[in-house]
Amino acid sequence: MSPWTEPAWRAEADGWIDEQLAASGAERTGEIDQMHVRAWSTVMRVPTSAGDAYFKANAPSMRFEAALVVLLAGERPDCAPPLLAADPKRGWMLMADAGVRLREVVAEERTLVRWLDILPLYADLQVDLAGHVDELLAMGVPDLRLDRLPSRAEAMIV
Repeated sequence: MSPWTEPAWRAEADGWIDEQLAASGAERTGEIDQMHVRAWSTVMRVPTSAGDAYFKANAPSMRFEAALVVLLAGERPDCAPPLLAADPKRGWMLMADAGVRLREVVAEERTLVRWLDILPLYADLQVDLAGHVDELLAMGVPDLRLDRLPSRAEAMIV
């Protein structure tokens, strides 16, 4: 069972959210909505005086995501959610609303044409981060470089 539904954890997370909002000059204007609880993470919508913000907490196996988003926000802010705060040790992030999710746009438009804009951006991001491999691995980002994929695939089959 995840800690994300425990009252003590929620109180700690809510307090951290309020502290980070205050540091950014915003304040919470309503109740926090815990949108989903999964084995790997939880996401909560936070109404604020500056618009909705989103808090995400990751399970230990995915904790690296907070550090990765901090790196992305610094290196390629065009490829990262608008980051308000992060606690990489806990795997926590607080982000400003980035707009409609791609999956919702694709469902509404009933076409995958938006991917034509995103895929080149993603390829450029991978090239730009190539010099950060040691840093990414130290964060705990899974090593999925091409030369590692055969052994990883083999391990999944066996």
